[in-house]
Amino acid sequence: MGEELGLGDDDEPVVRLKCSTKNIPCIFRSSLIEKCLDSSNGVCPTCQYRYLVPGPQPSGTLAISRNSRQSCQGYESVGIIQLQYNFPSSSLQGPRMLRPGTSYQGTRRTAYLPDSDEGNDSLSLLIKAFRFGCLFVVGDSVTTGQRNTTVWGGIHQKTSPTGGAARHGWPDSTYFNRLKEECGARGIFTDAHEREVLKLEGEGDKGEEGKKQTTSEESKSEGTELRSSSEERSKRKREEESSSSSSSSSSSSSSSSSSSSSDMAPGELKLEERSDSSDAFTPQEGDEHLEQRMQNLSTRLNDAMATRDTSAIRDLMRQRNSVQQRKKIVDQHHKDHKDT
Repeated sequence: MGEELGLGDDDEPVVRLKCSTKNIPCIFRSSLIEKCLDSSNGVCPTCQYRYLVPGPQPSGTLAISRNSRQSCQGYESVGIIQLQYNFPSSSLQGPRMLRPGTSYQGTRRTAYLPDSDEGNDSLSLLIKAFRFGCLFVVGDSVTTGQRNTTVWGGIHQKTSPTGGAARHGWPDSTYFNRLKEECGARGIFTDAHEREVLKLEGEGDKGEEGKKQTTSEESKSEGTELRSSSEERSKRKREEESSSSSSSSSSSSSSSSSSSSSDMAPGELKLEERSDSSDAFTPQEGDEHLEQRMQNLSTRLNDAMATRDTSAIRDLMRQRNSVQQRKKIVDQHHKDHKDT
Protein backbone atom coordinates (compact mmCIF):
# COMPACT_ATOMS: atom_id res chain seq x y z
CA MET A 1 0.00 0.00 0.00
CA GLY A 2 2.87 2.34 0.74
CA GLU A 3 6.59 2.85 0.44
CA GLU A 4 8.73 3.97 3.37
CA LEU A 5 11.00 6.84 2.34
CA GLY A 6 12.93 7.49 5.50
CA LEU A 7 12.68 9.42 8.73
CA GLY A 8 11.35 12.89 9.29
CA ASP A 9 12.89 15.49 11.55
CA ASP A 10 11.39 13.81 14.61
CA ASP A 11 12.51 10.29 13.55
CA GLU A 12 8.98 9.26 12.53
CA PRO A 13 8.81 7.27 9.25
CA VAL A 14 7.54 9.14 6.19
CA VAL A 15 5.46 7.02 3.82
CA ARG A 16 4.65 7.54 0.13
CA LEU A 17 1.48 5.69 -0.88
CA LYS A 18 1.47 3.81 -4.18
CA CYS A 19 -1.27 6.16 -5.47
CA SER A 20 1.23 9.04 -5.29
CA THR A 21 2.14 10.69 -8.60
CA LYS A 22 4.32 13.59 -9.67
CA ASN A 23 1.27 15.88 -9.94
CA ILE A 24 -0.44 14.65 -6.78
CA PRO A 25 2.14 13.53 -4.19
CA CYS A 26 0.54 11.39 -1.46
CA ILE A 27 3.24 11.52 1.23
CA PHE A 28 2.42 11.35 4.94
CA ARG A 29 3.82 10.68 8.36
CA SER A 30 3.29 7.01 9.18
CA SER A 31 1.09 7.56 12.24
CA LEU A 32 -1.13 10.09 10.44
CA ILE A 33 -1.85 8.00 7.35
CA GLU A 34 -2.60 4.91 9.44
CA LYS A 35 -5.31 6.83 11.30
CA CYS A 36 -6.67 8.38 8.10
CA LEU A 37 -6.95 5.10 6.20
CA ASP A 38 -8.50 3.34 9.17
CA SER A 39 -11.15 6.02 9.75
CA SER A 40 -12.00 6.50 6.05
CA ASN A 41 -12.23 2.81 5.09
CA GLY A 42 -9.02 2.99 3.07
CA VAL A 43 -9.49 6.28 1.18
CA CYS A 44 -6.36 8.34 0.55
CA PRO A 45 -7.00 11.83 2.01
CA THR A 46 -5.18 13.55 -0.87
CA CYS A 47 -6.32 11.89 -4.12
CA GLN A 48 -9.31 9.88 -2.80
CA TYR A 49 -7.93 6.58 -4.18
CA ARG A 50 -9.61 3.70 -2.34
CA TYR A 51 -7.40 0.94 -0.94
CA LEU A 52 -8.72 -2.41 0.12
CA VAL A 53 -8.68 -2.49 3.90
CA PRO A 54 -9.21 -5.82 5.71
CA GLY A 55 -12.69 -5.99 7.20
CA PRO A 56 -13.60 -6.95 10.79
CA GLN A 57 -14.69 -10.49 9.88
CA PRO A 58 -13.96 -13.07 12.63
CA SER A 59 -11.75 -16.10 12.03
CA GLY A 60 -13.46 -18.88 10.11
CA THR A 61 -13.32 -21.25 7.15
CA LEU A 62 -14.95 -21.52 3.73
CA ALA A 63 -15.40 -24.94 2.04
CA ILE A 64 -16.46 -25.05 -1.63
CA SER A 65 -17.96 -28.09 -3.35
CA ARG A 66 -19.65 -28.79 -6.70
CA ASN A 67 -22.40 -31.25 -7.55
CA SER A 68 -23.32 -31.87 -11.19
CA ARG A 69 -26.45 -33.87 -10.23
CA GLN A 70 -28.09 -30.98 -8.38
CA SER A 71 -28.98 -27.51 -9.64
CA CYS A 72 -30.36 -24.14 -8.64
CA GLN A 73 -33.91 -23.40 -9.72
CA GLY A 74 -33.84 -21.71 -13.11
CA TYR A 75 -30.41 -23.18 -13.92
CA GLU A 76 -31.29 -26.82 -14.41
CA SER A 77 -28.82 -27.24 -17.30
CA VAL A 78 -25.80 -26.80 -15.02
CA GLY A 79 -24.69 -28.13 -11.65
CA ILE A 80 -24.61 -26.37 -8.31
CA ILE A 81 -21.82 -24.71 -6.28
CA GLN A 82 -22.12 -24.96 -2.51
CA LEU A 83 -20.27 -22.62 -0.13
CA GLN A 84 -20.08 -23.70 3.50
CA TYR A 85 -18.98 -21.09 6.04
CA ASN A 86 -17.91 -22.06 9.54
CA PHE A 87 -17.12 -19.46 12.22
CA PRO A 88 -16.39 -20.98 15.64
CA SER A 89 -17.23 -19.12 18.82
CA SER A 90 -14.38 -17.22 20.41
CA SER A 91 -13.67 -16.04 23.91
CA LEU A 92 -12.96 -12.41 22.95
CA GLN A 93 -13.72 -9.98 20.14
CA GLY A 94 -10.74 -8.39 18.44
CA PRO A 95 -9.89 -4.65 18.46
CA ARG A 96 -11.74 -3.98 15.16
CA MET A 97 -14.93 -5.78 16.13
CA LEU A 98 -18.10 -4.31 17.60
CA ARG A 99 -17.29 -4.73 21.31
CA PRO A 100 -13.57 -5.47 21.77
CA GLY A 101 -12.82 -7.77 24.69
CA THR A 102 -16.36 -9.22 24.77
CA SER A 103 -17.05 -12.85 23.88
CA TYR A 104 -19.12 -13.69 20.78
CA GLN A 105 -20.96 -16.59 19.18
CA GLY A 106 -19.93 -18.16 15.89
CA THR A 107 -22.19 -19.50 13.14
CA ARG A 108 -22.49 -21.95 10.25
CA ARG A 109 -23.99 -20.80 6.95
CA THR A 110 -24.44 -22.40 3.52
CA ALA A 111 -24.84 -20.49 0.26
CA TYR A 112 -25.55 -21.66 -3.30
CA LEU A 113 -24.59 -20.59 -6.81
CA PRO A 114 -25.32 -22.11 -10.22
CA ASP A 115 -22.22 -23.69 -11.80
CA SER A 116 -22.46 -21.34 -14.80
CA ASP A 117 -20.13 -18.63 -16.12
CA GLU A 118 -21.91 -15.96 -14.08
CA GLY A 119 -22.00 -18.26 -11.07
CA ASN A 120 -18.25 -18.83 -11.23
CA ASP A 121 -17.59 -15.10 -11.61
CA SER A 122 -19.70 -14.60 -8.47
CA LEU A 123 -17.77 -17.35 -6.72
CA SER A 124 -14.52 -15.52 -7.47
CA LEU A 125 -15.94 -12.33 -5.94
CA LEU A 126 -17.15 -14.13 -2.81
CA ILE A 127 -13.78 -15.83 -2.31
CA LYS A 128 -12.03 -12.45 -2.52
CA ALA A 129 -14.57 -10.89 -0.17
CA PHE A 130 -14.08 -13.74 2.31
CA ARG A 131 -10.30 -13.40 2.23
CA PHE A 132 -10.60 -9.64 2.68
CA GLY A 133 -12.89 -10.06 5.69
CA CYS A 134 -16.01 -8.48 4.19
CA LEU A 135 -18.66 -11.24 4.27
CA PHE A 136 -19.39 -11.54 8.01
CA VAL A 137 -19.17 -9.34 11.10
CA VAL A 138 -19.79 -9.71 14.80
CA GLY A 139 -22.93 -7.78 15.71
CA ASP A 140 -26.49 -8.01 16.97
CA SER A 141 -28.88 -10.24 15.01
CA VAL A 142 -31.95 -8.43 13.64
CA THR A 143 -33.89 -11.70 13.25
CA THR A 144 -33.15 -13.35 16.62
CA GLY A 145 -32.19 -10.33 18.72
CA GLN A 146 -29.05 -12.12 19.93
CA ARG A 147 -26.15 -9.82 20.80
CA ASN A 148 -22.50 -10.40 19.96
CA THR A 149 -23.05 -13.06 17.32
CA THR A 150 -21.67 -13.62 13.82
CA VAL A 151 -24.01 -12.18 11.17
CA TRP A 152 -23.93 -11.33 7.46
CA GLY A 153 -21.69 -8.35 6.69
CA GLY A 154 -23.78 -6.65 3.99
CA ILE A 155 -22.91 -8.69 0.89
CA HIS A 156 -26.02 -10.73 0.13
CA GLN A 157 -25.85 -14.45 -0.65
CA LYS A 158 -28.37 -17.12 -1.65
CA THR A 159 -29.03 -19.50 1.23
CA SER A 160 -31.41 -21.74 -0.74
CA PRO A 161 -31.22 -23.26 -4.25
CA THR A 162 -34.98 -22.69 -4.66
CA GLY A 163 -37.72 -20.33 -3.52
CA GLY A 164 -36.82 -17.20 -5.47
CA ALA A 165 -35.66 -13.80 -4.22
CA ALA A 166 -38.40 -13.59 -1.57
CA ARG A 167 -36.87 -16.59 0.23
CA HIS A 168 -33.23 -15.69 -0.41
CA GLY A 169 -33.04 -18.36 -3.09
CA TRP A 170 -32.96 -18.95 -6.82
CA PRO A 171 -34.04 -17.86 -9.38
CA ASP A 172 -33.17 -14.16 -9.09
CA SER A 173 -32.37 -12.43 -12.39
CA THR A 174 -30.84 -9.34 -10.74
CA TYR A 175 -28.61 -11.09 -8.19
CA PHE A 176 -25.38 -11.25 -10.19
CA ASN A 177 -25.36 -7.49 -10.90
CA ARG A 178 -26.30 -6.67 -7.30
CA LEU A 179 -23.46 -8.82 -6.01
CA LYS A 180 -20.98 -6.99 -8.27
CA GLU A 181 -22.25 -3.63 -7.00
CA GLU A 182 -22.10 -4.66 -3.34
CA CYS A 183 -18.56 -6.01 -3.76
CA GLY A 184 -17.52 -3.03 -5.87
CA ALA A 185 -18.61 -0.65 -3.13
CA ARG A 186 -15.99 -2.36 -0.95
CA GLY A 187 -13.29 -2.26 -3.63
CA ILE A 188 -13.68 -5.90 -4.68
CA PHE A 189 -13.94 -6.60 -8.42
CA THR A 190 -13.73 -9.47 -10.87
CA ASP A 191 -10.31 -10.14 -12.39
CA ALA A 192 -11.51 -8.91 -15.80
CA HIS A 193 -12.77 -5.63 -14.34
CA GLU A 194 -9.57 -5.07 -12.36
CA ARG A 195 -7.52 -5.51 -15.54
CA GLU A 196 -9.72 -2.96 -17.35
CA VAL A 197 -9.47 -0.40 -14.54
CA LEU A 198 -5.71 -0.88 -14.19
CA LYS A 199 -5.35 -0.49 -17.94
CA LEU A 200 -7.05 2.92 -17.69
CA GLU A 201 -4.84 3.86 -14.74
CA GLY A 202 -1.80 2.68 -16.69
CA GLU A 203 -2.48 5.21 -19.43
CA GLY A 204 -1.74 7.93 -16.92
CA ASP A 205 1.36 6.13 -15.67
CA LYS A 206 3.12 5.77 -19.04
CA GLY A 207 4.57 9.26 -19.03
CA GLU A 208 5.78 8.96 -15.47
CA GLU A 209 7.41 5.58 -16.16
CA GLY A 210 9.28 7.13 -19.09
CA LYS A 211 10.43 9.97 -16.86
CA LYS A 212 11.75 7.51 -14.29
CA GLN A 213 13.71 5.57 -16.92
CA THR A 214 15.38 8.68 -18.35
CA THR A 215 16.35 9.91 -14.91
CA SER A 216 17.56 6.59 -13.49
CA GLU A 217 20.92 7.98 -12.40
CA GLU A 218 19.22 10.77 -10.47
CA SER A 219 16.92 8.24 -8.80
CA LYS A 220 19.87 6.12 -7.73
CA SER A 221 21.38 9.05 -5.87
CA GLU A 222 18.23 9.30 -3.75
CA GLY A 223 17.60 5.59 -3.23
CA THR A 224 16.11 2.59 -4.97
CA GLU A 225 12.47 2.91 -6.04
CA LEU A 226 10.19 -0.08 -6.33
CA ARG A 227 8.03 -0.18 -9.47
CA SER A 228 5.42 -2.89 -9.79
CA SER A 229 3.44 -3.76 -12.90
CA SER A 230 -0.31 -3.26 -13.14
CA GLU A 231 -0.90 -7.01 -13.02
CA GLU A 232 1.18 -7.34 -9.89
CA ARG A 233 -0.66 -4.47 -8.22
CA SER A 234 -3.95 -6.12 -9.11
CA LYS A 235 -2.93 -9.32 -7.32
CA ARG A 236 -1.38 -7.58 -4.33
CA LYS A 237 -3.58 -4.52 -3.86
CA ARG A 238 -4.77 -5.82 -0.48
CA GLU A 239 -1.26 -6.17 0.88
CA GLU A 240 1.20 -3.57 1.98
CA GLU A 241 4.14 -3.70 -0.40
CA SER A 242 7.47 -4.12 1.36
CA SER A 243 9.66 -1.91 -0.74
CA SER A 244 13.34 -1.20 -0.27
CA SER A 245 13.42 2.45 -1.21
CA SER A 246 14.77 4.97 1.23
CA SER A 247 15.60 8.63 1.43
CA SER A 248 17.56 10.11 4.24
CA SER A 249 14.94 12.74 5.12
CA SER A 250 11.39 13.87 4.42
CA SER A 251 12.71 16.72 2.30
CA SER A 252 14.43 14.37 -0.15
CA SER A 253 11.30 12.20 -0.40
CA SER A 254 9.23 15.25 -1.23
CA SER A 255 11.65 16.39 -3.91
CA SER A 256 11.66 12.97 -5.58
CA SER A 257 7.87 13.00 -5.90
CA SER A 258 7.52 16.54 -7.30
CA SER A 259 9.00 16.45 -10.79
CA SER A 260 8.09 18.42 -13.92
CA SER A 261 4.59 18.36 -15.42
CA SER A 262 5.64 17.36 -18.92
CA ASP A 263 4.24 13.79 -18.67
CA MET A 264 0.49 13.72 -19.07
CA ALA A 265 -2.14 11.04 -19.45
CA PRO A 266 -3.92 10.89 -22.85
CA GLY A 267 -6.86 13.26 -23.03
CA GLU A 268 -5.79 15.39 -20.10
CA LEU A 269 -6.23 19.15 -20.21
CA LYS A 270 -2.76 20.63 -20.10
CA LEU A 271 -2.42 23.49 -17.64
CA GLU A 272 0.82 25.41 -17.44
CA GLU A 273 2.37 25.93 -14.05
CA ARG A 274 4.16 29.20 -13.32
CA SER A 275 5.21 28.94 -9.73
CA ASP A 276 8.01 31.45 -10.24
CA SER A 277 5.79 34.37 -11.28
CA SER A 278 2.49 35.16 -9.63
CA ASP A 279 1.95 37.97 -12.18
CA ALA A 280 1.41 35.35 -14.91
CA PHE A 281 -1.49 33.77 -13.04
CA THR A 282 -4.89 34.17 -14.75
CA PRO A 283 -7.96 33.57 -12.57
CA GLN A 284 -10.62 31.27 -13.98
CA GLU A 285 -14.29 30.91 -13.19
CA GLY A 286 -14.82 28.24 -10.53
CA ASP A 287 -11.36 28.48 -8.93
CA GLU A 288 -12.98 28.98 -5.53
CA HIS A 289 -14.83 25.65 -5.79
CA LEU A 290 -11.98 23.35 -6.90
CA GLU A 291 -11.87 21.39 -3.63
CA GLN A 292 -15.60 20.70 -3.83
CA ARG A 293 -15.31 19.65 -7.48
CA MET A 294 -12.49 17.23 -6.63
CA GLN A 295 -14.57 15.59 -3.91
CA ASN A 296 -17.59 15.35 -6.19
CA LEU A 297 -15.56 13.80 -9.02
CA SER A 298 -13.92 11.33 -6.63
CA THR A 299 -17.33 10.22 -5.35
CA ARG A 300 -18.64 9.78 -8.90
CA LEU A 301 -15.48 7.89 -9.86
CA ASN A 302 -15.95 5.43 -6.98
CA ASP A 303 -19.58 4.92 -8.06
CA ALA A 304 -18.51 4.31 -11.66
CA MET A 305 -15.92 1.76 -10.54
CA ALA A 306 -18.54 -0.02 -8.43
CA THR A 307 -20.88 -0.33 -11.45
CA ARG A 308 -18.00 -1.17 -13.84
CA ASP A 309 -18.83 1.73 -16.18
CA THR A 310 -15.46 1.90 -17.96
CA SER A 311 -16.49 4.81 -20.21
CA ALA A 312 -17.44 6.93 -17.20
CA ILE A 313 -14.28 5.84 -15.35
CA ARG A 314 -12.09 7.09 -18.21
CA ASP A 315 -13.92 10.43 -18.45
CA LEU A 316 -14.00 11.05 -14.69
CA MET A 317 -10.31 10.22 -14.28
CA ARG A 318 -9.41 12.81 -16.90
CA GLN A 319 -11.68 15.44 -15.33
CA ARG A 320 -10.30 14.83 -11.85
CA ASN A 321 -6.70 15.01 -13.05
CA SER A 322 -7.40 18.35 -14.74
CA VAL A 323 -9.07 19.78 -11.62
CA GLN A 324 -6.21 18.56 -9.44
CA GLN A 325 -3.63 20.22 -11.67
CA ARG A 326 -5.61 23.48 -11.69
CA LYS A 327 -5.92 23.38 -7.90
CA LYS A 328 -2.16 22.98 -7.59
CA ILE A 329 -1.65 26.11 -9.71
CA VAL A 330 -4.19 28.11 -7.70
CA ASP A 331 -2.72 26.97 -4.37
CA GLN A 332 0.79 27.94 -5.51
CA HIS A 333 -0.46 31.37 -6.60
CA HIS A 334 -2.11 31.96 -3.22
CA LYS A 335 1.07 30.87 -1.44
CA ASP A 336 3.25 33.19 -3.55
CA HIS A 337 0.83 36.07 -3.03
CA LYS A 338 0.82 35.48 0.73
CA ASP A 339 4.61 35.36 0.90
CA THR A 340 4.91 38.70 -0.88
